[in-house]
Amino acid sequence: MLVEPGTFLLPEQTTKPPKLHTSVFHTDTRLYTLLMVDPDVPDEANGTFQTYLHWLQPDVPLSATSSSPIADLNGHTEYIPPHPQKGTPYHRYTVLLLPQKASISVPVLQKDQRYGFSVRDFIEKYELDLSAGGGAFMWREVWSDAVPTIFKENFGSEEPKYGRPPRPDKYAEARARNKYF
Repeated sequence: MLVEPGTFLLPEQTTKPPKLHTSVFHTDTRLYTLLMVDPDVPDEANGTFQTYLHWLQPDVPLSATSSSPIADLNGHTEYIPPHPQKGTPYHRYTVLLLPQKASISVPVLQKDQRYGFSVRDFIEKYELDLSAGGGAFMWREVWSDAVPTIFKENFGSEEPKYGRPPRPDKYAEARARNKYF
């Protein structure tokens, strides 16, 4: 399926890793790092949002003669499907192809290590060369009935649910004492 940047998709449409097609114009083979992140995951402890890493593949070789779509992208930090939490606004899913200066050794990140992922810190740590170009793509998703299944299959747990905190009922205490009612 061809997806225009910024399009809204349903979680059930993204349960498998996307097929990435590139247009590379350099004839020599260069290495890139693939990242897919969601910057819109609630961080309840800090009352803000945090980034979740969905996918990571370093050392992707690309040149003008590379086949498209890119093959073998799920061999490092495995793809976890988007799962926008119930009660949150839409989530932006961003795929980045970042140029490397040389081959890099990146540890595989486990599911519990992916919350709070910093793209900036990653770029700095592995000295990725943003001046050499790269690529980016983004789509959006909102919660659907498929999200509980995605949570169960990928995390073995119930999905978290978010929303506005319940408003205290200022009349509840008075009703409990039968005062004024």
